[in-house]
Amino acid sequence: MAYQRPVNSGSLGVSPYLAIASVPTILAEWAALVPLICHLADYDEDSQIVGELALTGHLGVEVFPKLGLLNGIRKLLEGGADFLDRANVVGSTSSKIWDINWGSSFPCANGVATAMVTEYALDQRRHYVVQVPVNTSAVATDIEAEDLKSTPTTKWPELDIASVRPVSETSSSKVLEKAVLKRSTARFRRYQTLHIIQISRKSNHSRVKSRTLRYILSRISIIASVIVPTGITVLLGLLGAYGTAAVLLSGALSKLVCRLLQMDRPVGFLENNEDHNGCMLRAAHDNASTWYLYIGDRGPIDWLLNKTMLSLPSSSKRLAFYFRLAHLFQLLAMTFVAAQKGLDGICLLILLVASYALRLLSGKQRVAKQWLEANGVRINAHTFEFGGRNAMLGAIHILNGSKNPAWMDSIIVPCARRDVWLSEISPATQSTVQHEETLRQLSLSDQSWVQLQSRLTREAAKMVDDTLKKNAFT
Repeated sequence: MAYQRPVNSGSLGVSPYLAIASVPTILAEWAALVPLICHLADYDEDSQIVGELALTGHLGVEVFPKLGLLNGIRKLLEGGADFLDRANVVGSTSSKIWDINWGSSFPCANGVATAMVTEYALDQRRHYVVQVPVNTSAVATDIEAEDLKSTPTTKWPELDIASVRPVSETSSSKVLEKAVLKRSTARFRRYQTLHIIQISRKSNHSRVKSRTLRYILSRISIIASVIVPTGITVLLGLLGAYGTAAVLLSGALSKLVCRLLQMDRPVGFLENNEDHNGCMLRAAHDNASTWYLYIGDRGPIDWLLNKTMLSLPSSSKRLAFYFRLAHLFQLLAMTFVAAQKGLDGICLLILLVASYALRLLSGKQRVAKQWLEANGVRINAHTFEFGGRNAMLGAIHILNGSKNPAWMDSIIVPCARRDVWLSEISPATQSTVQHEETLRQLSLSDQSWVQLQSRLTREAAKMVDDTLKKNAFT
């Protein structure tokens, strides 16, 4: 009768120091394949590495990193600034920025980091959506100029709304309280969603407290990340799960190396180098349906959207060789487990489940929250739904007080009726005679378009301003 070795011993047939009950063969073989198939880095992993690095200031690696992640860190350390530039503008988080104040547009400099901070802000107010009027005939029209003049703005730079021409007879507060109107199903509308992200800074006293607590917790985390995996590795070795022990040991060592490799922040990090607030618009492209407007303290806004938030130390390229070896070692260890099967496969599957569980417990927004607290940045979000793009962009133009409409040229093509519409809603003074003469030069359909969009734009601007004012930072 042939000798039947225990399933736990795997393909090698080596008896462990600590023997436990055998597991079914099908379970042992299935468990060994799952991590090798499911725990692989995807195409967007490089961008994720750079995004977390921009916020935390150091490389972050889990105890059981995805296969290929360590190789991505190697490419980062070898590529340096060029890798940062490429990783920030590719992937699902790549986006375009329009600087309302300066009229320029450019790719977002920190795509993943911006998306993480924005998602954290929106999740705090996910239930709060304001629907902006889509038809002036269904709501009270004509906002009193005096009412606009008596309403101060919040967080918008140099807003002079007193020169906005009167268009209404009822107070805009009534418009806001009536919850606007329901969507019309008579014709198709391409609704536009605008998320407004307000940003400000906290006092230095609260920042010192936060940094002290964070420093203590980080040191405890580093110590625990060495002691706990080492103890588990010894236990896995006694159980005969040599491949899983190798994977865990490699991950723990890589995690320690990443924590010790601190990145440098550029000089003047998060400081404002201008004498005005920031106002920048972000979207996936010029023809998007979802938009993000960042207003408030220009320092964090400019650094998050427009500037590189870190620089790699000169010693980083020497560590690239270590991460190359660590990636190859992890690859050999995981393929060894797939060939060995037995208890080794079961242990690696348990390690995979534990890794995902720790990630869920820590929260996907933990990094963004820690960055905001560490740098004394306060953030608030509001969501508005517009019936069309013109009213949304016109409201931004009014509330920002910008005199240069060049920022919207790629979104709304410059033409005669756009110029008349902008002059109608612009705070810049213009004689009534001159404006009426310019308006009469348009076709009847264009004149009707200008009048309708002007009313919608003013109502939208007033509604947005009222909402931001009621929910301003205290």
